[in-house]
Amino acid sequence: MTKLFFATDIHGSERCWKKFINVPRVHSVDAIVLGGDITGKMVVPIIHHEDGKITYYLFGRVSTVKPDGVKEAAGKILDYGYYPYECDVSEVEGLQKDQKKRDRLFIELTRNGISRWLKMAEERKKSNVSIYVCTGNDDTPAINDILKSSSAVTYCDDRCVELDDLHEMVSCSYSNLTPWKTPKELPEEKLQEELEKLIEKASRKEHLICNFHPPPHNSGLDIAPELDEQLRQVATPTGQRTIPVGSKAVRNVIEKYQPLLGLHGHIHECSGTRKIGRTLCVNPGSEYGEGYLRGYIVELGPEGIVNHYRVYG
Repeated sequence: MTKLFFATDIHGSERCWKKFINVPRVHSVDAIVLGGDITGKMVVPIIHHEDGKITYYLFGRVSTVKPDGVKEAAGKILDYGYYPYECDVSEVEGLQKDQKKRDRLFIELTRNGISRWLKMAEERKKSNVSIYVCTGNDDTPAINDILKSSSAVTYCDDRCVELDDLHEMVSCSYSNLTPWKTPKELPEEKLQEELEKLIEKASRKEHLICNFHPPPHNSGLDIAPELDEQLRQVATPTGQRTIPVGSKAVRNVIEKYQPLLGLHGHIHECSGTRKIGRTLCVNPGSEYGEGYLRGYIVELGPEGIVNHYRVYG
C-alpha cells in the first residue's frame, strides 16, 4: 500500500511550506504532493526612514519595528505568504513609478523564496519519502528551472510520474479562464487538449492519479462567489450569490477516462470530496493566510483506494 499526502494553494506561506515538508515525520506517509499555486502574491517593503524609524505596511496598518526586530517582522511577512524587502524611502518611490522594476523585483524575490524552500526540503527530506511539486495558474514560469534542478523534489508539471509500481500521476498546472487573468490559464477547449495529451502518457489508466489544479465543473468542489465586471461580489436579498467555477475540461476528461483519483485545489473555500463515477476527487481547500495546512491522506492499494481522510494543522 502507498500512503499519499496531498496539499495545495499555499501561496508563498513559509509556515505552510515548513509544515508540508514535515508531514512525513507526523503522518508516516510514502509520498507528499503539493498541487499548485505555491508562490506569494505581493512584496511588502520594510522601509528604513531617514530619521531611523523602520516601518512596514500590512493588512491596512503601518507597523513600526526596532532594528533588532526586522528579522522577526520579515519572518511574519513570509509566514503570511508575502515577500519582505528591506529598502529606503527613495527606492520605494522609484518602484512605485516603474512597473518593470516592480516586476523584476517580484520575480527575483519569488525565485529566492523557492530556492530557500528547496534548501529546507533538502535538509529535512527523509530518504524513503518522495516529494512532488506542481505549480498552479498563479505561479510564474520563472520558477520552473529552479524546481527542475532540485534534488529534493520531483517537479511534475506536464509530466507522468510513477508513484509506485502500480500507480502513475499526471499533473497539469493550468486552469480554465478566471476573472483575474493569472499567468497560466487556457480556454476550456485548449485545456482539454492538454489534459488529453497528459492522459496519453499514462500506461495504467485504471490506477491513474490526475493532479489537475482546477476542480471539475459543478462537482461541489468548485463553488465560489459570483463576481460582476468590476470584480465585486454579487449580492442578493438573501445573501452572497455563488456559482460553480471549476473546469469543464477537467470534468470531461475525468468522466471519459475514470482515473482512480483526482487531486484538485484552486478554490480555497470549497474543500471536500466527491465521486464522479469511480473517480474520487478531493480538494483540501486552503487557509494559507492563517498558516494552516489543509491536506488529504489517501491510501492506495492494488484494488484501489483503501482509505482517505482529511488532516489539518
